[in-house]
Amino acid sequence: MIPIKMSRRQLEPTPHEKEPRNDLALIISHLNTPVSGKPVPNKPADMETYKALVGDRPAKFNAVQVGFKEKGGDSEGSCGKCVHHYISKASDHKVCEILRLENDKNIEPEDVCLFQSADGKTFPRLKT
Repeated sequence: MIPIKMSRRQLEPTPHEKEPRNDLALIISHLNTPVSGKPVPNKPADMETYKALVGDRPAKFNAVQVGFKEKGGDSEGSCGKCVHHYISKASDHKVCEILRLENDKNIEPEDVCLFQSADGKTFPRLKT
């Protein structure tokens, strides 16, 4: 199995939940599944093992599941201020660690979703 480091923040339920959501459990299960159903061999990497590693993308929520809205945020409550949002320096692609849009569309800094969080602990847009 490929070792995957996950922070406690990613494994813990939100402040409103006693147990992790099934969607979160599904993502964690996927992350702990070996790439292509088999472990990466313990040998120097080659093109075959590289393609197997990058060919299996992690599961993410879709826009409906997280209440995603394009350009719906203010300066403090938007994706650009969220711990899940980052920009790939190599490709300049704007992505979210929990959401994937159709056609791998960029997630812009002024977009929003219900799981927007500046600290990974408080979710001001999520209603209990």
